[in-house]
Amino acid sequence: MIVTIVLTSLMLTYDVVYGNYHHNRNTTLHKYGPNVCAVEEISSSNGGMTSHRERGWPIDDRQQQHRTCGQNTIVRYECCLGFKSMYGCPGCTGVKPARNVMETAQELGAHEFVRYIRQHDLYDSLTSGGPYTIFVPTDEAFSKMDNALRSAMESYESAIEILRYHVVPSRIVTQNVSSDVLLNTLNDGLQLRFNKYSTKIETINCVTIMRKNRIAQNGVVHLINSVLSPYSYSNRNLVQIINQNQDLSIFSKMLEVSRMHQSLKETFQTLTVMVPTDMALQRLPQNQLRRILNDETLSKAFVLKHILPTPVCLNAVTEEQYVRVWRTTIT
Repeated sequence: MIVTIVLTSLMLTYDVVYGNYHHNRNTTLHKYGPNVCAVEEISSSNGGMTSHRERGWPIDDRQQQHRTCGQNTIVRYECCLGFKSMYGCPGCTGVKPARNVMETAQELGAHEFVRYIRQHDLYDSLTSGGPYTIFVPTDEAFSKMDNALRSAMESYESAIEILRYHVVPSRIVTQNVSSDVLLNTLNDGLQLRFNKYSTKIETINCVTIMRKNRIAQNGVVHLINSVLSPYSYSNRNLVQIINQNQDLSIFSKMLEVSRMHQSLKETFQTLTVMVPTDMALQRLPQNQLRRILNDETLSKAFVLKHILPTPVCLNAVTEEQYVRVWRTTIT
């Protein structure tokens, strides 16, 4: 079950278009020779360009402006995964041997994640075993950790739990996975939720997958822009999350009055709840708010208008959209 509590700022993402998987740029790619792929880059949070280029000679450094999800992007052309450029030959005709998942993560610039893996004695098992799929946070993601997560990473045992929560003991290539799928992790089977959207954005636990499907010798690496926490909502249902947040006490009361709390606890459907904070609800006329809180029918109608019957991650919403809330359409 998934719940959205408050609105957050839109997170930026960029995607990689591999020749092996998507062919919408074939005409452009062919002029550079065989095995050349397009890499689309979007500005990072600090305003610079986010770049995770393959090592080797660039095929073309000319910047071609595009827009993806409302953001300015630059498309560069480089060797597809598993290939390298050879001096004097067009395109990428040399074969580049696959590396293990940790070497692949290092090659993508995820130095902090690899450092933590080494420090906590997980490196050998992740390089020799498998297959594994690893959702690897960028170095910037580690620098943006909140105090609670940063404190947890300072504990040896907690850090191991967090790191193992990023590892799925199977090979996951995103185009082969449906949306709203739960993936078991190495952290005692705690699960991650994978989603994909019409905007082409893909998320894991509502965290943007920035660069996906980097095939390694013993698995797959996906680059993400936040550190995943196994402590957030893993062991709580939707109603518990709302009830335990002191800023959502009024909506929690509406759930109780409307008798919706039990059905929401027991549903197997994945939902998104747009929960107004107490501050937002207190802006309603007080007589209107009192009527809702004292009437089961009104409370139920109010609650239902804030529930989406599908999972929606905020960073996948890139522009104004119409969504269906039970039998009502809102924008």
